[in-house]
Amino acid sequence: MRGVATVLSETELVDCLEEIRSEVSAIEFLYNGHVVFLNLDSFYNYLNDLTTMTTGEPSRLRDLIRRVEPYIPMSVSESHMAMFVNAAINGSEDVLHNIENYFDKISKINFINSVFRAQDEDKWEELIGVCKTMREIKEEDQ
Repeated sequence: MRGVATVLSETELVDCLEEIRSEVSAIEFLYNGHVVFLNLDSFYNYLNDLTTMTTGEPSRLRDLIRRVEPYIPMSVSESHMAMFVNAAINGSEDVLHNIENYFDKISKINFINSVFRAQDEDKWEELIGVCKTMREIKEEDQ
């Protein structure tokens, strides 16, 4: 969600996160390791099919993720950081753009996995807290 002019309020952010949790819990059986996705598009297509069955809204989860995208935490492994630094030093604009898209996709997948793993309220509140902190930083930057 690049170029967003306004920051979600804390209430809007928490509401979106709760809706994401609800959508994800409706399809939680997906996380049993029996399904492997080749890319983010196939993952979203599968989720869309499932969310159509559960809520009747085919792109609900995707829309919610896009809405909270600026507040999603991103974990970067050592190998990912090395890839990014190498591309920044030696790569063309196309390479940097591809790396940016890669990190964008990975951050969304990691976030959805974090929602899956936040089974108890303490873990869920911790995830919400991280997103709130990122929201506050965005708000201060404006």
